[in-house]
Amino acid sequence: MSSSASDIDSPLSSSDDRLELALEEAINGLESDQGFDRDALIAKYPDLAEDLHAFVDNWLSMEQATEDVARVGLAGMAQPQDDLCGRTIGDYEILERIGSGGMGLVFRARHTQLDRVVALKMVWNSSRDKSRFRIEAEAAASLHHANIVAIHEIGELEGQPYLSMQLIDGKNLQQRLDEGPLMDRDAAHLVRTLADAVHYAHQRGVLHRDLKPANVLLDEDEKPFVTDFGLAKQLDNSVEITRSGAILGTPGYMAPEQAMGRVKSVTVAADVYGLGAILYAVLTGQPPFRSDSDLLTLRQIIEDPPVAPRSRCATIDRNVETICLKCLE
Repeated sequence: MSSSASDIDSPLSSSDDRLELALEEAINGLESDQGFDRDALIAKYPDLAEDLHAFVDNWLSMEQATEDVARVGLAGMAQPQDDLCGRTIGDYEILERIGSGGMGLVFRARHTQLDRVVALKMVWNSSRDKSRFRIEAEAAASLHHANIVAIHEIGELEGQPYLSMQLIDGKNLQQRLDEGPLMDRDAAHLVRTLADAVHYAHQRGVLHRDLKPANVLLDEDEKPFVTDFGLAKQLDNSVEITRSGAILGTPGYMAPEQAMGRVKSVTVAADVYGLGAILYAVLTGQPPFRSDSDLLTLRQIIEDPPVAPRSRCATIDRNVETICLKCLE
């Protein structure tokens, strides 16, 4: 389990041990060719029914998503128009496509009235994605920090919601890591800067819940900016757009409680875990957990401790390694 913000030294309780045992049985059943009897497992662990249902739903949801992408490909999924370049929609002249994400496309655009170049994010044509998109917009728009991408405007163009935000010319952290890991000092400084930004968001009641290198933008001076609050949640908001058992986060960087589908258990500790996972990646060049499939990665997150960073690179500073592993507890 990822640790809580106030007591990261708390040992696993007996109920946690029992849950891990039940999850092990669930995983073995889900991976078995003999079929999986959910009812039998719930009958064996009735006190863990809610957690087990959430985990199984999460597993099946990710399995279905993998099959859907394999069957129809990304091109077959409903998405915003990709031929907008050169068009003027509302106050925005679309200049070029600069990226894509789990919820839509991002364009470089110019606000014709203000003569300001921005990043314009447009959402996939999905009511669920549109709901998540509104949450991202509302959460991010409330944050004003030097290391969080600023939101300029929220609106709708030709029936598609959009988010006009600060344009960061550069690359994302994952693209930087594709060139190799960072030096210890640079890695520690980077993650400390990100931690300050995430702490600022927490103080204003916003969880990110999908911290990973691809959601950190670097400008030309390699100043980092946290972006993509598509899974953000207001700490004081009981409305949960992501249903229990839904995919919540990115395999390889999600906390164990997210991998289990325990949506209601996700707290600031999940973002602490995400920061630790980013630190692990910038030190070693890879996430704490990586496997041949997302499902196997989920299993590793739940069952296995991360390999110590110094086991992958002996020159990593011991103190930095300790901080990294503490975040991943």
